[in-house]
Amino acid sequence: MYDQSPKPGTEIKSGRIVYLVTRYENEALIEIPKLVGEHSYREAKIILTNLGFRFTPDSLVEGEQEGLLIAVRQGNKKVYTGDKITKSKPLTLYVGAGIEYTDVELDTIVEQKEYDPNFE
Repeated sequence: MYDQSPKPGTEIKSGRIVYLVTRYENEALIEIPKLVGEHSYREAKIILTNLGFRFTPDSLVEGEQEGLLIAVRQGNKKVYTGDKITKSKPLTLYVGAGIEYTDVELDTIVEQKEYDPNFE
């Protein structure tokens, strides 16, 4: 299996870089264990690291619980439990960045207090 960018036959300027991607036919495919909903982001990253995967920088998902593993992708393909994938392409982990509260929600949560300069 191979890939090339830009594709064969595409005209490019002299000095440009052409990327070739190869995969040996006997390269083992790794079955993805159940991660999302089963393990925390930290646990999932340890499991995938132990399986030999490399990673792109994590992608943070606003509005989701901090540290919660939301999804795993390899390139532009979402990876699901049981998928068999190559470890030659890095994975991107989508992790919750935390839930942000609006000002209205904060007013109902945080008690308003006046500042007393004489209080030590």
